[in-house]
Amino acid sequence: MLITTDGIVLRERTVGDTGKFIDILTRDYGVIELSVRGVRKINSKSGSGTQLFAYSKFCYASTKRGYVLNSVEPIKIFYGISTDLDALTLAEYFSEVISYAVEPQKQNNEVVRLFLNSLYYLSEGRRDKKLIKSIFELRFMTETGLMPDVTACCHCGEYCDNESMYFSAQDGRLICKRCYDNETGYGLVSPAVIKAFRHIVFSDFSRLFNFRLSGSASQQLSVLSEKYILSHLGRTFRSLEFYIRYNNEDTAKIV
Repeated sequence: MLITTDGIVLRERTVGDTGKFIDILTRDYGVIELSVRGVRKINSKSGSGTQLFAYSKFCYASTKRGYVLNSVEPIKIFYGISTDLDALTLAEYFSEVISYAVEPQKQNNEVVRLFLNSLYYLSEGRRDKKLIKSIFELRFMTETGLMPDVTACCHCGEYCDNESMYFSAQDGRLICKRCYDNETGYGLVSPAVIKAFRHIVFSDFSRLFNFRLSGSASQQLSVLSEKYILSHLGRTFRSLEFYIRYNNEDTAKIV
């Protein structure tokens, strides 16, 4: 039986002289592994559609040994990612997160949409990469059921518009200045960063990437979103560690 679905290539692993396995993120089936035969031959028709981060329509067969690619049609190739080391590293980081956290055989419409938009902005270079990273981290956690509670103070319920508040990446909650009592793990966060948190978590996809932050606010948001996702997934990721070293970031000193 042949199955057709669209998906994004997350990982690829070579097999033999001409074959490879690819992991793809799909809307209906989660992350699945496909065997691609003869893809590295000079005259292969599967090359562009099965390359890393390609968004393609895949037709594959279910066999006793797993899924085998029958045909592929590229929908979108994000050429700009391969020419920018930061963009490439972040795309690999997003792929690692998805591969680790997305449940198999579960619909992932919103995660696919988030990943596609993130790849688009990384490729086009139209948004600050640090901001794209934060948007992906916080919205991914939201879409997978681990949304931070950033609506109001977790003690008194005060919304506190245009006021600094205390936030814990481990607890994922806000505390206003009036309720704060030296709770462990909470750091003071600027109003601009709190507004960005709320925008990322609650906004429609059509507006998700449509905001900007100053340098210091963007840096604080980046550190907090990173700490939040790593704390709640319970691990770090190889590509993220490389990104931090390459950019000489010291996240411990920001909050």
